[in-house]
Amino acid sequence: MERTLSHSRTRHSRTARNMLLPIWNFLRRPAQVLCFAVLFYVCRARIFKNPKFRCLRLPFWRSFLTKLSLSKDQNSNERTKSPTTAADTPPSFDVPLRPITIRFQSIPSGVTENDLRGVLGSLDNEGKDTEILHLSLAEVNSQQVATVSYGNVPKIFERCDRYGPEVRIAFPEYETYADANFIGLTALCTPDAPIVDIVVVCGLGGHAFGSWKASHQQNWLRDFLPSDLESNNLRARILTYGYDSKLVKSLCNTSIHDLSGRFLEALKNARTQLSEAERPLIFLGHSLGGLIIKHALKEAGQGGEAEIRIFKSCHSIIFFGVPNKGIATESLMSMVEGQPNEQLVRNILPGSQLLEELEKEFYRQFIDKLKDSEVISFYETKASPTTQVNSSTGQWERTGPKQLLVTKDSATRSTRGGEFHHQLAIQADHLSMVKFGSPHSEDYQMVLGRLVTLMKEAPCVVSKRFQPYRQRLSEVELKCIKALNSPDYLGFRERQIAKQSKDTLQWVTNNEEIQNWISDKTNMALWIKGTPGQGKTVLSRFLIKQLEQRTISQTVSGGEAPGQSKVIYFFFYQQDPNLRTVSAALRSLIDQLLIAPPLFQHILKFYGREGSRFARSNEILWKIFKDIIQDPYFGTIYCVIDALDECEIQTGKDSRKEFLDRIGELLSAQGRAQKHSCKLLITSRPEVDILRCLNNLPLLDLKAHEGDIDRHIEEEVSKLPNEFSPATRDTIEFELKLRSETTFLWTSIVLKDVSRMVQPTPLEIRNKIAQLPGDLDKLYRDLVAKTLEREGDKARLTMLWVAYAKRPLSLRELQAALATKPNSRSKEETLDNMPTITVDSIGRLAGMVLKVVPDSKGRLQESAKVEFIHQSMKEFCIQSGILLDREDLNLVSPAQAPVHPYLAKVCLAYLNFEDLVSSAPLWNSKPMHGYSFVNYAVENWHHHSGDDYSDIKTLLYPLVDPQSPTAKFWCFNSRQVSHTTELILDSRVPHLGRFVFSEHNTKLSKKVPSSVVKRVAAQVFDIMTTLIDRTSMTVMEVIFLASEVKVFPEHARLRKPALYRILREDPAKFFKEVAHQIFQRSHRITILNLLARDPYMGISAADAEVIAKRQDNDLTLHLLRRKGKVEITEVVFMEFVRTYDRQVMERLLSRTRDMKITNAILDVVLTNEFHGEEVLEFLLANWPLADSGDEVWI
Repeated sequence: MERTLSHSRTRHSRTARNMLLPIWNFLRRPAQVLCFAVLFYVCRARIFKNPKFRCLRLPFWRSFLTKLSLSKDQNSNERTKSPTTAADTPPSFDVPLRPITIRFQSIPSGVTENDLRGVLGSLDNEGKDTEILHLSLAEVNSQQVATVSYGNVPKIFERCDRYGPEVRIAFPEYETYADANFIGLTALCTPDAPIVDIVVVCGLGGHAFGSWKASHQQNWLRDFLPSDLESNNLRARILTYGYDSKLVKSLCNTSIHDLSGRFLEALKNARTQLSEAERPLIFLGHSLGGLIIKHALKEAGQGGEAEIRIFKSCHSIIFFGVPNKGIATESLMSMVEGQPNEQLVRNILPGSQLLEELEKEFYRQFIDKLKDSEVISFYETKASPTTQVNSSTGQWERTGPKQLLVTKDSATRSTRGGEFHHQLAIQADHLSMVKFGSPHSEDYQMVLGRLVTLMKEAPCVVSKRFQPYRQRLSEVELKCIKALNSPDYLGFRERQIAKQSKDTLQWVTNNEEIQNWISDKTNMALWIKGTPGQGKTVLSRFLIKQLEQRTISQTVSGGEAPGQSKVIYFFFYQQDPNLRTVSAALRSLIDQLLIAPPLFQHILKFYGREGSRFARSNEILWKIFKDIIQDPYFGTIYCVIDALDECEIQTGKDSRKEFLDRIGELLSAQGRAQKHSCKLLITSRPEVDILRCLNNLPLLDLKAHEGDIDRHIEEEVSKLPNEFSPATRDTIEFELKLRSETTFLWTSIVLKDVSRMVQPTPLEIRNKIAQLPGDLDKLYRDLVAKTLEREGDKARLTMLWVAYAKRPLSLRELQAALATKPNSRSKEETLDNMPTITVDSIGRLAGMVLKVVPDSKGRLQESAKVEFIHQSMKEFCIQSGILLDREDLNLVSPAQAPVHPYLAKVCLAYLNFEDLVSSAPLWNSKPMHGYSFVNYAVENWHHHSGDDYSDIKTLLYPLVDPQSPTAKFWCFNSRQVSHTTELILDSRVPHLGRFVFSEHNTKLSKKVPSSVVKRVAAQVFDIMTTLIDRTSMTVMEVIFLASEVKVFPEHARLRKPALYRILREDPAKFFKEVAHQIFQRSHRITILNLLARDPYMGISAADAEVIAKRQDNDLTLHLLRRKGKVEITEVVFMEFVRTYDRQVMERLLSRTRDMKITNAILDVVLTNEFHGEEVLEFLLANWPLADSGDEVWI
């Protein structure tokens, strides 16, 4: 090794002398030197920035000449050892790549550490070996994040540094995103069943990973701490938070308030599940990071439900050199003078008013309220070198006079008075005090000991704070919560709904309708209606937070108590199937109300009888909801229901009309004391059915407040890209404020459109805004038409999937759906058609129509969903049919339900992929790498297929053939466990059973075996009618077969919880119910089969009326010839005489001899256009006239 180094230095020495000689000859001519100097001055900026010309930079030559001088002393010795000359090897100016740690996100959960090492080692590094020093995987929300420390970085990551961009890496089986900036929360360790979350925040100008590691790339939070905690039988999820606090040449104008707000949002997104939301928190903050933690906790103590959970979860804080009374920043001020971040640095100077106020609020909000919390302060004991400019390089370096940056008094101020044992010294300077290079260092062992003690205490302390909320739930109570399976209402509120603009909605405090609703002591409802874009949902979010703050003192001091207020809410959202049904709303509201053990009695009585099935019945859910809100445990209950117009319009027990009727019953319930009241607030658009139901309620007709619109415009204009000059921004703001029809939604869309303009002039901006329609539908048509004109079929097909998909598709699913064609036979065939689908590409393709919604953790990655910018935009695209202009897509009429044959073909083609069924005939519980669309295709193909199989029968055959791998694959993944014909009929797809017996299917036998009949008997209603048509069984036999498997028809009227008991105790009653549904909904052949199969079956008046109204002469005669009883009332009799001839009347005579002819019957006979005369003659000859005082006209 030494010999090779000497050879290299010898070659460099000789080569340098050869290079410098012509340069010296050049410099001897003054004129040439002058010209060269001018040219060099003009071009120096570009040359110096280009890495190819790093050999021209002064630091390079200083380093090179140093090596050159060192090599002179060894040249003679090396010549004797090696005959190599300078001409043998060209000079090399490569500088060794620096060690660096890269963060990789969106790694599938099935990837192991060895797998990742393998794929990372395969990256191109220009022939050099990739040296991975440390690698760690942490799983978050079914995906993994890796932190990889490199000794020599692959070329693909050369652009990655602490301020560099994110790099997209496509591996054969998945894609990941790499960066070195570590902005946001990064999981360093996620063990099974952690008992606490440790969250660390770096300081000013720091780095989320680099600030906590020694120079050899070992980060004690990742490499030492997890194993040391494990040795103490403790497990913690460790998260590090990074933010942009660059000092030199910073363009970021942020404050401590801004930084803490973003930190709090990131923390909420990482703790959305109940098991996470109430897990104890231990914060570690260094320097400015400690101030951010203090400010975030202060804000959390005054926030909504999610913030309060974070506040109550905080058990302890460990501060490292936090400048509570300021930091010595004289040299820092020189670095930031005149920059946007100058005020941030000024705010942490000694004597800062902001620090004084923050300290007082932190004591009041945290120290005084959470008296069982712990605050530990570490302070530095060594002076730190200050920063100064290097006169040679012009760079800021830490070479100035040494100074104690944060004094002991400043660092320990937040510790409770008298708790000197929580004030500890670290033998290091300000920056090094959190860089522990060895697990055996004294300082690290001191911090570890404190962490172990805190972790042992934290679960007990924090659980007591939450005890009134979910106090020591039993196993059965936990099962009840699990059975409810409520959607993520809290996550939706925090991630999907925008906050109001600053200083808006101030009018709410003076609004008479809202204040009366809040302060009234009785049951009361308020309806807030408004057209799209008026700010209804933002207002709902604002009111919920305001109401939660009214109860903040009792919540922080120990949770809900009997007789206190409770705020519950639900946001309907039509674009998400989990948030658009009445069932979802009920389950969410009940989940929010279950805050104490006594309340579980209302749910346990149903759980004991029905098991987990109780949550599937809206009837039971309504009873539970009614019982809980009337429980004396509560005082006032505020219930906010937003966007009721986005609730699915269905029939029966799951309709929004049923929801409104039930809510009305609850509000009108009597017998509650004034201190027990239920307040309901509903927001919606003025839909016709909602108007009819709510027209008697107090009403607030919401119009976008002019002052709010102006402030919203000002805030949104300030967010425009930097290339918009102040004068241009003023023009945009002025023009928008002139538009009288402005709404929040219209303003946001227009600003988004304006922001896409390139180098706009004031005239172009005025013309642009003036040309945009004020009506939303016209604006939508204009935007969609321009998008389709510009991007063509690619945009049309993308919007088509987003509009008609059963649920929102992720970026990865949408990519696979667009690449798959109805004639695709394998995934390999789709690769050539695979588009690049990212957040940026969606924005470029259809950014004015579509948006990308972050996933459940708030990340804009491949799991993020693609949706329309607003529900009204989606409704416009579907109802107007603007996307359905292509005949080759075989699209349905806009008036029909969103059943789309093209989408069905794509789903079925995907399920028929040869490589899919051959590589994984049975799917495991984890997603299949590379087949991102399979989950959607398995679950939703039949929602697009409809009842007409003529177009898709070729693709459908493999799915219904019990011997095909496709059928086995689909049925297994549909959670069906058999692999025979039974499985196909047991698929819970109503029309699939009809296909099995239809004329389209010639491959399957039409003879139904008895084992299949038993399963079909338990099927949905349509399959039962098929069974009656294709077998010789009676309805009673079908019913009793159904009872054996305890599964019943899924029609709404047959889904009562007492169905099984009724079937056993009174089968005739159940039989009558089934028969009624058959008469109402089935084909005439099915009814004829039923009447012939059960000749003694009684027919009710309602059923007889249904048959009579069919105007089917043969069917009616068959009914009247039967031996069983047929109940015929005057109404039924009138239906017979309205349509039928004398032959039917003769059959009717034997069953209605006691009937008397009234004026009403005679009036109906006269409407019988074809047989009226003969029927009238037969009536008068065979039935008596009515015996009444009224004259009968003949």
